[in-house]
Amino acid sequence: MSHIFPLLLLTLVPNPAGPPPGLDAAALVWAKFDTATAQGSGVLLDKRERLLVTAWHVVHGAKELHVLFPLYEDQKLIAEPLPYQERSKRGTAIRAHVVAADPKRDLAVLQLDTVPGGVREIALATAVPETNDAIYFVGNPQAKNILWDRAVGKACGVAAKTWTFAAGQEVCVNVLEVETVRGLESGFSGGPAVNAAAELVGVTLALRAADSSRVYCADAGTIRRQLADSYSTLALTAIRNGDNPAARRLAARARHLTPDDPAVAGLETVAGWLEGRRAVAPKQGEHP
Repeated sequence: MSHIFPLLLLTLVPNPAGPPPGLDAAALVWAKFDTATAQGSGVLLDKRERLLVTAWHVVHGAKELHVLFPLYEDQKLIAEPLPYQERSKRGTAIRAHVVAADPKRDLAVLQLDTVPGGVREIALATAVPETNDAIYFVGNPQAKNILWDRAVGKACGVAAKTWTFAAGQEVCVNVLEVETVRGLESGFSGGPAVNAAAELVGVTLALRAADSSRVYCADAGTIRRQLADSYSTLALTAIRNGDNPAARRLAARARHLTPDDPAVAGLETVAGWLEGRRAVAPKQGEHP
């Protein structure tokens, strides 16, 4: 398929009173370029390591990346953009940088400077959604002047898809295809697609076609591999910085996600060896 559209989603139903599944891990992502700012969404995967996943096409080429999580006033969700924009102007939005990015998957993992205490990471689903299972979306559409919008659809299955965005980005990825009522607007890209148990089953990427109600989401297996790449990158950085305990912890997380990857297994072995070597190193003043 040659014509795919970065996510243009319309809300499917009026927002219900309760919070949508996945909201407590969802994020607003602002990608600042030389003369413009792009708005997208993301979802927190690892609170300790401050890792958030979004769509590659949202953040590619950005000079600065800022992230904000849902704000509340008197326990009521603030959906108007102005309070979030004011935080950005005051410099209190969370800065982020790309740890691992893959345009073929159309995924990027960001590491945040901080994560607010009330934010929760989301669990990756271990089971593939069955046909007609309900799938819930959270996103931040630019056109509607509302944040934390939501949508719902029905799972249509997981399959490998290949397409090229208008900007020339080629994508080849396993997608969870979801049939929605109307589609999604710009700003849902990178946001969570979750099941009824609020587990992450996908990251929203694109519409099947300009007038299509079918949405393509990178599936949980693809997200798992992208997160493993992030842990591996961070583990290598920790090794270079001499932080062997962190290197071993991060390598172990990568191995847990991709146990059959020989490169990850080798990295975990090296990280463990370095930490063990550090543990038996002679103390200052002692002879080796």
